[in-house]
Amino acid sequence: MSEKKPPAKAGGKVNNKQNSAAVYTLVVFVSTFFCACLISMVSSYVLANMDSFWLGFVVLMLVVLVGVFFDIIGTAVSVCGQTHLNAKASRKIPGAKKALALTRNASRVANICNDVIGDICGTVSGGIGTALAAVLTTAGGTRGMLISVGIAGCIAAITVAGKALGKSFAIDKADDIIFNVGRLLDWPEVLRAYSKKR
Repeated sequence: MSEKKPPAKAGGKVNNKQNSAAVYTLVVFVSTFFCACLISMVSSYVLANMDSFWLGFVVLMLVVLVGVFFDIIGTAVSVCGQTHLNAKASRKIPGAKKALALTRNASRVANICNDVIGDICGTVSGGIGTALAAVLTTAGGTRGMLISVGIAGCIAAITVAGKALGKSFAIDKADDIIFNVGRLLDWPEVLRAYSKKR
């Protein structure tokens, strides 16, 4: 009679999951640090070499929109179902497999989109707001403080309102959003399929 192999210990799986989570956390920490530094350097360089308030305002709005855009993706991937994506992947529709991979890693994708990119955009937008206040006035005192506070309040209000609208849209159109993100990630196949149809 052949000897039965002893059952695998559950502790091994727990340790593997803990190691995987630790590695993921470290990667997120390092990548967030360098991304934040890079974006801050670029935005600071742009603002340091501009004299127009409106140019800085456009840069600020772009940063806020990036944060809202990724917040929509993070929300959508959390509520997106896999049934329709499985059906599209079985028909080999370009982008379906990438979208399916996003939903299977929903927690990490949502963490990166909502927390990592969202926090980076929030930090950078705050720095840009401070620079805009300096462009508007070089005087300190009450006037300078009121301008800084007003700009900070506007940034917060626009960001929160944008994310609130974005979340409602993401929940209603989650399947379409994630499928289109998958198509964007799989753009070579999408272009190849489009060229074949022509």
